[in-house]
Amino acid sequence: LAFTLLLLSGYYVPEIRSRNLDADWPYRKLGGFAYAALDKGLNGFNTRCESLVKHTANVSAAVFKDLAANVALFFSVNIWLLAGLSGKRLEIRKHRLYHDIMEGTLPIGIGAAVAISFIFLVFLLT
Repeated sequence: LAFTLLLLSGYYVPEIRSRNLDADWPYRKLGGFAYAALDKGLNGFNTRCESLVKHTANVSAAVFKDLAANVALFFSVNIWLLAGLSGKRLEIRKHRLYHDIMEGTLPIGIGAAVAISFIFLVFLLT
């Protein structure tokens, strides 16, 4: 309606035959290529980073899963050997200590010893 009213009133500029240069042509033609390149590049980078983070988390979990138990066993077994334990009794205590640590059911004394050892380790590292 607006164009019709402008044409009838004489205010609208008449059409002149000319060539029209579309400025959006490079954008339309190259936009799809840029989208595909960025899609593959950035999504590929994201996939690689995600697999690296997952691998790092899995390795860290595997390392730290038994670390507390192994450190506690190292110190406890040396103390038990100095106390004179050996053979079957030592194996039973080692098995029980490992099971208690992995289940989180430590006796209070051992839990306190592990906590003090951790605090001492943090003190040494800082």
